[in-house]
Amino acid sequence: MSLALHPRLSLSAIVTPSWTFAQDLRFWTSTGLQQVGLLQAKVSAHGVDRVADALQTAGLAAGITYTG
Repeated sequence: MSLALHPRLSLSAIVTPSWTFAQDLRFWTSTGLQQVGLLQAKVSAHGVDRVADALQTAGLAAGITYTG
């Protein structure tokens, strides 16, 4: 069974604080999300350029980045 998600539905990395960016990315892509929210700490730990490349490759858009 496939679930069709609304294209504006977004899930933020803030709901998975113990996960790495790589874990978030795997989950986001497996669920078919198109937009995501990022945490600055996870982006910094993974590397800004690597995150940008991974999002582009996965076809994901970052709608917001939490810095706190």
